[in-house]
Amino acid sequence: MSDTSLDAEHSGLRSFTGLSGKAVSGLAIFLSLGHLFLAIFPWLSELERNVFHFAGFSLLCALIYPMARRKWST
Repeated sequence: MSDTSLDAEHSGLRSFTGLSGKAVSGLAIFLSLGHLFLAIFPWLSELERNVFHFAGFSLLCALIYPMARRKWST
């Protein structure tokens, strides 16, 4: 086995394909453009800007790096 397959197997990353991949990519692009827009036109207070930053990237991290190592059983 190569190191890359071991890394992908044990990294805990989710792989997104199809609609979910497009949704996560769209969210990341929206956050990036939102950061650029707020840097150029700072009409939000610093607190509101930081809330936007923290909430968006927390959501991305929660989607990409799940908290559970295994799938949930119902």
